[in-house]
Amino acid sequence: MKTRFAKMMMVIGVMLLLLPVAPLAQPALADGGDLSIDFIAAAPYTYDHATGGGAYNSRIIGKDKDGVESLEGGDYACHDIVTYLPRIWVVGTPVDANQTVDLQFSFLAETTGQPGAAHADVTYVGVNYGVVQNGAGPGGVDSGIQDDGGSTATILEEYFDPAGTTPFNGAHNLILKIRLTDLEAGESVVVRIDTLLDCLDGSRPTGNLQATFNWGKVVEANGLPVDPPDVMPGGEQTINFKISDLPVPTAVTLANLAAAPAGNAIQVNWETASELDSLGFNLYRATSATGPRTRLNASLIYSQAPGSPLGQAYQFVDSAVRPGVTYYYWLEAVDTAGGSAINGPVSATVAPLRWAMPVRPRLAPGIPGFRNR
Repeated sequence: MKTRFAKMMMVIGVMLLLLPVAPLAQPALADGGDLSIDFIAAAPYTYDHATGGGAYNSRIIGKDKDGVESLEGGDYACHDIVTYLPRIWVVGTPVDANQTVDLQFSFLAETTGQPGAAHADVTYVGVNYGVVQNGAGPGGVDSGIQDDGGSTATILEEYFDPAGTTPFNGAHNLILKIRLTDLEAGESVVVRIDTLLDCLDGSRPTGNLQATFNWGKVVEANGLPVDPPDVMPGGEQTINFKISDLPVPTAVTLANLAAAPAGNAIQVNWETASELDSLGFNLYRATSATGPRTRLNASLIYSQAPGSPLGQAYQFVDSAVRPGVTYYYWLEAVDTAGGSAINGPVSATVAPLRWAMPVRPRLAPGIPGFRNR
């Protein structure tokens, strides 16, 4: 009996061995050396700093060419968008036909010298597809891109380091991690990263802000995860941003700003606490708190005592007003470095005119036109 049972088990075992077995999914074995990266900034004279832009093209270095390897504060203003253009390319015969990489960048949120300027936000990340400013390819595309158009660049993480800090309040770096997909043999892909340049009014920042490519890792190959991710070679790449000549608005401290009716006009009064860095003022008016604003002074209203630690008093009479309409006023304080700060609005209304009804005189009896009622 035992012999028959043993023979049956042997037969079952052979049958199981002959059954097809689905292979277990294994992590892909990628080679980070198949990919390279070049990290530059968009040439500052080639794009609108209010929106960001630019193109890598053929990597001709120059402020009015394709890109630059360092930046200067004099080419920008506070609250401008600064664009960076990392380009990733794949060797012609990679280990894997299609790869996905994670890339980490860090942007200084404080200057290396005196504080006052920061990379305060990442406003845009994407592959630099389509018609772009300064695009040298057909129809105005970035000629630095040579691919099938299928790559995507998305933000994985964006945070300030140390955790819980913000620019001008303890933050050292703005960290950005992105994922770039669909990297295939012989392709080159340009990613556009836009950052916001913020300033602390009244400061005089010195030193540099830096933008750094920290590392790249292949995380997927041919649709399979790479575990552990394979590191791209080359190490860190840093772009220095010389900030000392950046025009930063000086906070001209106002002791008072007010508007009030003055007969059929409105008088705007303001007073400064000091005039150390004050150059002058511009006054703007609108009929709504949201604008649009119109400048009232034909030329700059110059400071009365520039360089003085003492404050001064000013007034402006706006006679081009209509009774019953509320007017809003903003005061722009311009400093000696070319920066400015907007104060306001304050508002005032000239009272509507009151018209008295005419009184018709009553005629006495005997006077023509009199009628007894």
